[in-house]
Amino acid sequence: MKKSTYLMLLMLGIFAFTNSCKKSILDVNEEFYISTSMVVVGSNAAFTGEELLDAVAESDLIDKYASHIKSIEILEVKYYVSYFNGTLTQKINNGVFSIADANGNGVYQMASVSDINLSQATIESALSFNQTAVDKLSDLIKNDPHKAMVYLSGDVNETPVDFIVTLKFKIKMVAEVI
Repeated sequence: MKKSTYLMLLMLGIFAFTNSCKKSILDVNEEFYISTSMVVVGSNAAFTGEELLDAVAESDLIDKYASHIKSIEILEVKYYVSYFNGTLTQKINNGVFSIADANGNGVYQMASVSDINLSQATIESALSFNQTAVDKLSDLIKNDPHKAMVYLSGDVNETPVDFIVTLKFKIKMVAEVI
C-alpha cells in the first residue's frame, strides 16, 4: 500500500512538473527596451512635448507576437535628453510625463521631475513612476493598436526651449508561441 501511495504521489509530482514546464516552454518570455523621443521647442517658459509611441514600430518582438501577447509588464522607465540647444544653466523647473491612448483620451500622470539641468541630463536616469499609469501603458502596448500618446509638460527657467527628451521603457513580454 505504501509503495502504491508513493508511486501515485511521484506520478502526480511528475505530472505537475511537466505541466508547469509545458506552460513555460510554450510561452515566449522576453525582456527588451522600447523608446520614444519628444521634441520640445518654444519661446515660452511653459512647454509641452508629445509623441505617439508605436510599440509595433519600435519592437520587432511586439510586431511578431502582436496578436499572441499574453502580458506586458513595464519594469522600468528611464529618460535622457538626446538633443539640447540652450544655455548651460537652463533647467526644467517642474515637468510631468503623462500617457494616454493613441487618440489622446484617458490621460494618466506617469512621473514627474524637477530641477533638471538640461545640459547635464544626457545620461539615462530612472523615473519613479505611478504604477497605475504604467499599468495602463502596459495595456495599451499589449492590445491592438499597440500605441499610446506620451507627453512631457512643464516649465523652464530660461527661454527659448529647444531640446529632445527620450523615454526608454524596459518591457517584459509573455506571448504564445506562433
